[in-house]
Amino acid sequence: MNELDSAKIVLKKIKENGFLAYFVGGFVRDYIMGIDNNDIDITTNATKDDLQKIFDKVIPTGEKFEGVTIIYNDYKFEVTTFRTDLFYGDHRHPDVRIAKTLEEDLARRDFTINALACDEAFNIIDKYDGRKDIENKIIRAVGDSSKRFVEDALRIMRAFYFSAKLNFDIDSITLKGIDEASIYLENVSGERIYRELLKMFNTKYLLKGLKYMSSSKSILHLPSLKESTNILLKYHHKVDFIEYLALSFYLEGKTNRYKLSNKESKEIDNIIKLVDLPLNNLNIFNNELSTLEKANDIKYLLNKDYVVDVVSRKNNLVIKDLKELAINPNDIIELGYKGPLIKEKLNHALNLVLDKQVKNERNAILEKLKK
Repeated sequence: MNELDSAKIVLKKIKENGFLAYFVGGFVRDYIMGIDNNDIDITTNATKDDLQKIFDKVIPTGEKFEGVTIIYNDYKFEVTTFRTDLFYGDHRHPDVRIAKTLEEDLARRDFTINALACDEAFNIIDKYDGRKDIENKIIRAVGDSSKRFVEDALRIMRAFYFSAKLNFDIDSITLKGIDEASIYLENVSGERIYRELLKMFNTKYLLKGLKYMSSSKSILHLPSLKESTNILLKYHHKVDFIEYLALSFYLEGKTNRYKLSNKESKEIDNIIKLVDLPLNNLNIFNNELSTLEKANDIKYLLNKDYVVDVVSRKNNLVIKDLKELAINPNDIIELGYKGPLIKEKLNHALNLVLDKQVKNERNAILEKLKK
């Protein structure tokens, strides 16, 4: 039995016990669009306690929001009790209350294309013309757009993400609401903004999302991203997310706003450093190919000297690892060098070999170093 068939049984079991239950959100949207989606969310008027009585394997996932994960036929389904959001004191986290009806639950959702529900027979419940907006390829906020984004400013980033993912236009009134609420992006955690940006950079229509982001006032509240975004749009050029951040920080300075991991931060620092260095054989030898490619791409975007085919340059180096060099530090010491000069001479020897000024043979290298 596949995941969808199992999900249908979960719905039926909840209903057989006297409750309402529906598929909801992105799964329904993608079903209408003919897109496969195994991320199946369910909403119901059954409470967490009710669900624990109906199913054997129930994991509470949100004490505050009455959310659980039901495991059925080894598939996991997120199930949430109908809820309504009353007040967003920090423009991000709502005061949640259990709702009595599906209509109340749908009213709290971000966009009409996500405010859709259906039963196991795929009878669609559409209170906000979500299907019409899907047909017209429009992203429209549910209800009062200004209120929607003031409530939760992360929805601004989600609007850009869905535009990039689905190749949809953002409704003009919704865009106005985005501009009016954009300052509240400063209340959203850097991790959440990072996550939405990362998702957007993995979409097919990235530049569309970036265009909306760049033309809205939200870009003023996303540190270091304005210039880099405009460059990508100018050249209609797609990059991966790390390269985007490296370009951004190179142009406008590094910020801790996006809460990078130590590994990501180090990679970005290396890319930025290479942008201002020549991609000679020594620098190509000393850096990972992915770092070189990103730095080289940024050089291209900024009209700096770049390498036409950095992959071939890397692959055709005389040696690929320092262990392949025909001499070692002991050979340098035997020549009479001490301290920091040992490393300096070893690098010089490496550079000579990489530039084919001397063959990678011990005696030939040592003779060159004596001169």
